[in-house]
Amino acid sequence: PSYAGKKRQPPWFILTALLLAQSGYRVFMHGSSGHTTNRLYTETVLTELGINPADSWNDCQQQLVTRNFSYLPLEKFCPELQQIIDLRPLLGLRSPVHTLVRLLNPLNADTSLQSVFHPAYSDTHHQAARLLGQKNAAVFKGEGGEVECRPYADVAVKRVYQQQTDHYSIKRTLSQAEEIPVGSKVLTALWEENESNPQGLETVLATTAVALHTMGVREDFQSAKEQARQLWENRNATIN
Repeated sequence: PSYAGKKRQPPWFILTALLLAQSGYRVFMHGSSGHTTNRLYTETVLTELGINPADSWNDCQQQLVTRNFSYLPLEKFCPELQQIIDLRPLLGLRSPVHTLVRLLNPLNADTSLQSVFHPAYSDTHHQAARLLGQKNAAVFKGEGGEVECRPYADVAVKRVYQQQTDHYSIKRTLSQAEEIPVGSKVLTALWEENESNPQGLETVLATTAVALHTMGVREDFQSAKEQARQLWENRNATIN
């Protein structure tokens, strides 16, 4: 799920999604846009990268078959929930729907990744994933509330694997966050031009590792991160 939008850092998690897709894993994302001002949303970034969001479930299915990736806006499959989210400017605050939509798994995927903005919510999401019968899931405090590791901070990950709960911590690899322009151009620069960006690369690798570990591809985070680096080194020359 991608509902928060980015404000302080680029949406590196999109590169994680595309890296996994190019490596043979099917990735489905859902989200919404525009409910909070001064934020950059996934749908906008994908369009700038030349990747069209799906317009329907049929479109989504076709995209998953042809490129292993699809993003479907909430308004396309549950407009009633989108209408409630759109009330935020009127109400002046988030509603419980913002939490609910992060738990949606409309394709019943074996693995889902969730992020929270407030760490206190992580236990709720963790237990909810188990109660909902989610086979594999991970929840952590992501940058700006999106599913994105922060290499400049310790990250506590709470996981459901084979419907059993566990948790682990990812130690920071950078001393502090660097200010980087928020936009799609830095994503393209890192992926296609191999432009040096230690913070961006560490973010992509760590987030990819969480996904691989949650799926059970690797038994621990460190070996999952090593595989993530191999996937990155073998990525296609272009994003799309």
